[in-house]
Amino acid sequence: GEREADTATLYVYRPSDAEADFSVPMRREGSGRYVAELVFPLKGIWDVIASVQDGEQEHNLPRRVDDRPLPLEPALEQRMVDE
Repeated sequence: GEREADTATLYVYRPSDAEADFSVPMRREGSGRYVAELVFPLKGIWDVIASVQDGEQEHNLPRRVDDRPLPLEPALEQRMVDE
């Protein structure tokens, strides 16, 4: 049968300022769907990597975000809050 992934984390990198990097845990919503609540503290360009650790397997889904809400993947939803 289907088993749960061990952990899912959203890593957020600021190309212009490594000190602004952070990560947030993702929660599972249904089969293969993970959601993270995410607020970008600064305007501009961010690199986002959704990492799902499933036993020995690690799946990474990278995206570049330019201060706009963009779909990470059909199975991953990104909720951005504009301050």
